Amino acid sequence: MYVPHIAPGVLMTLTVVALISGVFAISLIVFLIYKSTPSMHKDDRLFLDDVSSHMHAQACVQQRVRDISGGARADVDLPKG
Repeated sequence: MYVPHIAPGVLMTLTVVALISGVFAISLIVFLIYKSTPSMHKDDRLFLDDVSSHMHAQACVQQRVRDISGGARADVDLPKG
C-alpha cells in the first residue's frame, strides 16, 4: 500500500489553520450563546403610555408655532394630531 509523503511544513501549516478555525468556531458559538441568554430572560411585555397626553402636548406646540409665526407661514398647514 502506497502512503504519500507529506512535507513537514505543509503538515504544520494545516495544523495551524485547523487550530485557528477551531478556535474561531468555538468563539463564535460561545458568543452567540452569550448574546441569546439575556433575551431569553427578558419579560415580553408591551408598555403603552398615555397617547392622549402626548397628542395634547403636540397640539399645544403646534398652536404656539402658529401664534409665533403669524402671517409668515400662513400658507403652511401643520398636521393635526
